[in-house]
Amino acid sequence: MDYQSLLKAKYNGNGPSLSRLAIQAEYQNRLNSWSTQQTQLYPLLDNYKDSYDQTNQYPLFYVFTQRMIALANAVQENSKSIRRIAGRLPGIAEESYVKKTLVEEIYHSNEIEGVKTNREELNTIAGEVLTRNGRPVKKKRLISTMNLYHDAMQGRAPKIQHLKDFRKIYDQVLEHEIPEKNLPDGRLFRNSKVYIGSSTQVRHLPPSTEEAISEQLLPLIAFMNGHETLPVIKALVSHFLFENTHPFIDGNGRMGRYLLSAYLSDKYDKFTGLSISSAIDQSRSQYYQLFKEASDVMNYADMTMFIEGLLAIILDGQEKVLQELSERLQRLDSGRELLEEELKAFYQKHRLKEIDQKAVFNFLYVLLQSELFEGEPKEGVELNKIVSGLKEYLGVPESHSKQLRKLLEAEGFIQMKKARPIRYGLGQSLRL
Repeated sequence: MDYQSLLKAKYNGNGPSLSRLAIQAEYQNRLNSWSTQQTQLYPLLDNYKDSYDQTNQYPLFYVFTQRMIALANAVQENSKSIRRIAGRLPGIAEESYVKKTLVEEIYHSNEIEGVKTNREELNTIAGEVLTRNGRPVKKKRLISTMNLYHDAMQGRAPKIQHLKDFRKIYDQVLEHEIPEKNLPDGRLFRNSKVYIGSSTQVRHLPPSTEEAISEQLLPLIAFMNGHETLPVIKALVSHFLFENTHPFIDGNGRMGRYLLSAYLSDKYDKFTGLSISSAIDQSRSQYYQLFKEASDVMNYADMTMFIEGLLAIILDGQEKVLQELSERLQRLDSGRELLEEELKAFYQKHRLKEIDQKAVFNFLYVLLQSELFEGEPKEGVELNKIVSGLKEYLGVPESHSKQLRKLLEAEGFIQMKKARPIRYGLGQSLRL
C-alpha cells in the first residue's frame, strides 16, 4: 500500500476503521523508523471534531519515502535545466523574463489572499527596481516588497537568526500593505487571538499570545539554521510551521510565501523561487487541504504527505518555467533569422553602411527579445538603454543612433510604447 497520512490510514481504505491503539502503533513505527527525520518542532494541532481541543505534544517528523526522494531529486534536476536554459538567454531576454516572473510572483501571492494588485503598476515598479539594481527608488506601493524579492534573487536574502528578524522582514514585505488596525499589537508579533478560515468554518486556531508565538518560533530559527536535511524539505517544513504559528494578525501568507521563494531562489535558482506563488495559486484548494490535513491532531505531526504535495506543486511551477523558456528561445532563434532576412531589402533601400546595418539589427533584436520574454502589458525597452548599448558595443554615437531610430520609426519597424521615459517596441511592419 502507498504511504498515506495517519489521518487517512485510520479508515483503512474500504475495510473497517483502525482502532486508536492500531493507529498509535503505526505512529510509533513511523516515528522510530530508520528512514524518519524527527525534529524539535512541535506544531499546534487541531482536533476538528472540537476546534478548541488542541495539542502541541507531538514532534514534527517526516519519512523519506521513495516518492519524496524522487520528487526532491526532480526539483534539483529541473533547477539545473532551468539554469542551463536561462544561461542561453541574451541580456534583454533574461532581464525581461526576470521582470515578468517577479511581477507574477507578487501578483499571485496577493491574489491568493484576495489582495488586488495591478500588473501594469507592478511592471512599472519592477522596471525601476531592475534598472537601478535594487537601489532606492521613489516610494510607491509595493516598492519595498519588490526590493526584497530582488535582493533574494541576487543572493542577498535576509537571514533569520533572532525573533526580531521575523518582524524586520514582515515590515519590509508588507510596508503600507496592512491596515493600521491589523498591525501587530505585541512588541514583535500579535498578542491576541486570531483564527484561520471563516467565521463559520475555522480551519486552525494558532497560538494566541506573543509569548506562545515566540516559543514556537525559537525552535524554528534553530531548525532553519542547523537542521541537516535536503534544502527543499527544510524550506517546506519551515513554511508549514511559520503558517501554523501565524505570528501576525494579517499578512502571514504573503510573508510565508516570500520566505519560501527567497529560500528556493538561494538554494536552487531564481526562476524556481519566482514560480512558487503562481504554482500555489493554480493549486489553491489542494494547498489549503494539505495544510488542513497536516494540522489535524489525528495526523500526529507527520509532514510526509504535506512535503510530497508541496514538492509536486513546486515541480509544476518549474515545468511551466522550462516550457516557457524553451518555447520563447525557439521563437527568438527563428525570429532572429526572419529579422536578418527582412532587413536585407531595408539595408539596400537606404544604402546603409556595415556599421549602420549592425546598429539597426541590434536595435531591433533587442526589441524582439523584449517582445518575446516580457509579460503583460508589454512596455518595450527604454530608448536610452538601446542607445547606450549601441555606443558601448558598436561605438555608434548617440546622435547617430537617434537618426537610425527615426528611420526605423518612419518605416514602421518600431513604435513608441511610452513617452516618459521613452520606450519602444516592435512595429507592425515587421513580419516576425
